[in-house]
Amino acid sequence: MFAKSLLAVTLFAAIGVQAAPLSYKTQTAHAKTNCTKVSGEKEPRCHELTVAYPQTGDKTLDAWALAAIRKSVGAKDLSANGLKKFLTRSKDVAETNKENRTLRQGEYPCFLDYIRTLELEGQTPQYAVFGMEEWEYTCGAHGNGNHGFTVLKRGEAKIKPVALKDILLPKQMAKLVALQKAGYVNYLQTDAEYSEKEAREYVAEYNQDFKGTDNWRFAKGGLVFLFQSYEIGAYAIGRPEIFLSNRQLNGIIKPEILREAAQYQVNPKIAKQEQEWQAAKEAAKKEQQQQAK
Repeated sequence: MFAKSLLAVTLFAAIGVQAAPLSYKTQTAHAKTNCTKVSGEKEPRCHELTVAYPQTGDKTLDAWALAAIRKSVGAKDLSANGLKKFLTRSKDVAETNKENRTLRQGEYPCFLDYIRTLELEGQTPQYAVFGMEEWEYTCGAHGNGNHGFTVLKRGEAKIKPVALKDILLPKQMAKLVALQKAGYVNYLQTDAEYSEKEAREYVAEYNQDFKGTDNWRFAKGGLVFLFQSYEIGAYAIGRPEIFLSNRQLNGIIKPEILREAAQYQVNPKIAKQEQEWQAAKEAAKKEQQQQAK
């Protein structure tokens, strides 16, 4: 009887640990080097590096996050001073400084800008969703980067990212890719303002063999699949984010994963940013309509 009671208490405690809300606190550090006064600019221009990583309150998750961001940056010391030393010693910075010294009068110098941030984007009772942004500007026409999702099971001593293959039901990949493709056509219509015909033609022209993506995360009532810049379209298309509902994914994704999706809670900061972006988008659309009149 005692053994059964002890087992029940242990199981309850384990569930409680998994269900306890994670903190969205983030540690951020910023470094600048070789700051230079540039003609026409109010403030000096510098080579810059921005780093951020989460402090969720879960020791196992936080240890994983710290190791992941250190690997992404390529440095162990993530303090402002540590990052400045790392940035100053960078071969790319040294080479850029060398090129800047050879510029002719009137030519604009190059200043590098790097962003390496890892954020807790959301959570369910049993899973944590992290997003890693690796972006850089190296003085081309525009900056570029990738945003990768990592889904981790909470309450486990040994952390292992939950891959797409881990949540798929057997022999359902082709159906999932077809849904992603249809979602991309819809994305082009809503976000790029293509007609359905134009969207389908664009997808066929740019992606003769549409393979989909395994870059996934939970969303409220479904899953999101994110493509990177240039992956399935021109840079101007952005990073297509495809939402597929639980209803669409029924019979394709494991039921226990869809149940978790129904309980997904997004990071409040991200939710606010999304609301502001949608509001700005609607305002711009209304302005275009008024100008068209």
